[in-house]
Amino acid sequence: MEFMNSVGEDKVRKQALTILKNPKRFAYFVNAVLLLIHLCFIPLFDVLEADLVYNYNFFSVFVYLVCFIILWKAPTAAYVWTIVVEIFIFMIMGTLALGWDIGFHKYSYCFLVSIMFIDVFVSTKETMSKRTYVLALIVVGAYILLRLYTWQYPFVYDINNPYLIGVFSIINSVVAFGFIFAFILIYAIHAYQLQDEMKKRALNDQLTGLTNRRAMHELLDDKLSKVGPDDNLAIAIFDIDFFKKVNDTYGHDAGDEVLKRFSSKLVGVGTSMIGADAARWGGEEFLLMLIPLRKLSLEQFKAEVIEIVEKIRRSVRADQVDYKGQRIQITMTAGVAFYRYGDDEKEFFKEADELLYYGKEHGRNQVVSEIPK
Repeated sequence: MEFMNSVGEDKVRKQALTILKNPKRFAYFVNAVLLLIHLCFIPLFDVLEADLVYNYNFFSVFVYLVCFIILWKAPTAAYVWTIVVEIFIFMIMGTLALGWDIGFHKYSYCFLVSIMFIDVFVSTKETMSKRTYVLALIVVGAYILLRLYTWQYPFVYDINNPYLIGVFSIINSVVAFGFIFAFILIYAIHAYQLQDEMKKRALNDQLTGLTNRRAMHELLDDKLSKVGPDDNLAIAIFDIDFFKKVNDTYGHDAGDEVLKRFSSKLVGVGTSMIGADAARWGGEEFLLMLIPLRKLSLEQFKAEVIEIVEKIRRSVRADQVDYKGQRIQITMTAGVAFYRYGDDEKEFFKEADELLYYGKEHGRNQVVSEIPK
């Protein structure tokens, strides 16, 4: 719809939302990256002759290989907690063994973000749990203690190679801030998702999925503001005949099924010459806005519009709604009004309403575009 975001923004948003639609695929990617990082650390720790972290790194590689199985068979939460514990131990061990300048303490930055990430995306609670606050305090406490300890005891393994210290510092910075970026990206994508859901709820009818009255008013206001003297635009207001009788006879659930079936008849009714947007107008009333997609005379436009609406009427009349073994037959009446440049918008709607009610008072199951004189 034209009052929605631009095409470019929608494309970026759709691409971003695909990540949340398949979180396990994203987790597989993260796990592969972590495994690769630890494989790269092995020869570096070997050069440094840092036996403690060198040996632990083999354990880390084993953990991330097992994590592929965890992702395959267990809930995502089990995987998340596994890597959180592994990285936390690795951060402490690496900092104590190789010193503060090596940069393993930077992992604590992403821990604070990841803990909240787990709480938001893995926990079923609606509010942040006490466990999250406790874990955050543990991370902050570990950071402070590591800093204090390394002031007193800088390292276990003395590294006399500034180049390797720089390499490790860069790698750890990239890993830590890379994860922070990834978590922020997921938060942003989640916000996009919530925004899209809220917008959909605000602009669409929950029962039928069609545009609701408010959204259609916005769309019509936008279209009418751009209509020129030589432009054409029409609206058709539909009303399901004797809908109250359907509810009284079969129940409101059956009535809902009728509304959903009828709304499906309004989707995709446009042609190569006429564009159509449908909305649930209220109750059993629906509205269809029709605009030409190419240059048409008023007579051609009217003929095409009437044919589209008549085709809908015939389709509704020929169909039946199956509900709990009962076949419900319905018909509809429609009033079709054609906008005249300079007309008042309220008068435009009023004309469509009057045509609709003329049809309902004169036999129903018909399309009325003008009242006979």
